[in-house]
Amino acid sequence: MARSAELSPVVPGLFDEDLAAIHAEAIAPRLDAAFPWLIAMGRAAAVGAGRNPSLHDLGCGDGRWMAAAQAAQFRVTGLDLSPACTALARERGLRPATMDAARAPMPSVDLATALGEPLAYLDPAGRPALDRVALRAGEILRPGAWLIFDLPDPGVPPPDDAAEGP
Repeated sequence: MARSAELSPVVPGLFDEDLAAIHAEAIAPRLDAAFPWLIAMGRAAAVGAGRNPSLHDLGCGDGRWMAAAQAAQFRVTGLDLSPACTALARERGLRPATMDAARAPMPSVDLATALGEPLAYLDPAGRPALDRVALRAGEILRPGAWLIFDLPDPGVPPPDDAAEGP
């Protein structure tokens, strides 16, 4: 018996195993150059509080960024709508939730990120996710914390190695 999209915490087929693997191999590595800056932002937000910085990654994908933050002594949590993506993150020893960020319980953090354009997708009910997720993120950010995300820009040409559809 199928549940309605409104009640389901995931969108079936959103990022299946093949698409999750392609994203992990071809797209996610393009974000690596930003990791030192992101780590510095999280540390700056936690400075003076006597704690290691904390990260909540919204749309964690294969967990690449979460793993880098954890290696930098961040306390990390994350989530993704795609069971295939969270399975890849679990292979890295992480424990992300498979949930809709607009409805998920979230801890108070020094840094919330949504990298690789996850906020450009629709939520399970077919609504744009950005506004609702940004509001939720605002509720969990500690004073001085950051929400850092990216969105596609239709004016930016695809990279030279981008594949074209049929």
